[in-house]
Amino acid sequence: MSFNQSSQDMMNTMPVDGSGNNGISTLRASAQPTQAGARLVSTRPALFDGTVEDNAVRMWIMQVQDCISLLELQGCLSSETEKILYAANSLTGSAKEAWAIERTKLERTFNNAASPELQRNLYQQLTLEGFLEWIKTEFEDINAKRKRQKDYDNCVQGKRSVGEYLIEFSKFAERIEPPIPEDLRTEKFRSGLNREVLNRLSLVPDEPQTLRGLARFADKIYSRYLEDQAMERASKPMQDRPKSSKKGSYQNQGNSNQGQSNQRMEFLKKCRRENRCFKCGQTGHRSSSCIVTVPNERRLTLIEESTQSQGNGQDRS
Repeated sequence: MSFNQSSQDMMNTMPVDGSGNNGISTLRASAQPTQAGARLVSTRPALFDGTVEDNAVRMWIMQVQDCISLLELQGCLSSETEKILYAANSLTGSAKEAWAIERTKLERTFNNAASPELQRNLYQQLTLEGFLEWIKTEFEDINAKRKRQKDYDNCVQGKRSVGEYLIEFSKFAERIEPPIPEDLRTEKFRSGLNREVLNRLSLVPDEPQTLRGLARFADKIYSRYLEDQAMERASKPMQDRPKSSKKGSYQNQGNSNQGQSNQRMEFLKKCRRENRCFKCGQTGHRSSSCIVTVPNERRLTLIEESTQSQGNGQDRS
């Protein structure tokens, strides 16, 4: 009936208030008992006008819950009706208009109840939790809700430890509403484990069925995997290990490139003197009209041959 909840989901343990009123008919009353009026005025959440951007309704609900918790400790609010009225006094704009419509529906339902017993049941179903859930549903930021779902769907372990993955996964899962059942949450967490863990986990006949148990087991598997990797690297001979890119290797590469460049220059000079093609090294045509595609290996061979022949010529001279 109210706040988008069925009668089976409503709480039915709250007694009728001390005044004998059955609650719903007093939703237009003030939520400021005279003995605690000053405290209620000084402890109030910010006004909420129905803004849907930037999770405004969620921030307002958290403020309401904090204020009511403090006032309960001070003995200022005793019934669910008083808590609802206290929260509703901080509504303004479109949020206040929406509450006025919902409140009228509640009062009409109560007044049309066939018996005092039914009226009592209606009153017992009216809770602060239901009121706040209704407000959140009315003014939920759709974009923020989609982002929370996307964050949850895309959460995977990657290169992180299982513990770090669990912390972020749990944070994203808690933001999803309605709450995700434990078995589905565990299945999603398992699918987000990295390949190394999943490959080893698939060999286990009886893996844990709870999220916390699975996380502990996966953490042991991943720790063992990292230890095996470290031992494998330590057991390899130095020559089989990946070479680190040190400064000397860059210098050697630079010297090699410089040597090939010098050989190429000598080859081009020889071709120019003997009217040979710069590409294939043959006579009778220019490089611009050369139709022969010479592989890089062959070019290097030509360069070496031309250099050697030049050296032999110098020896003969």
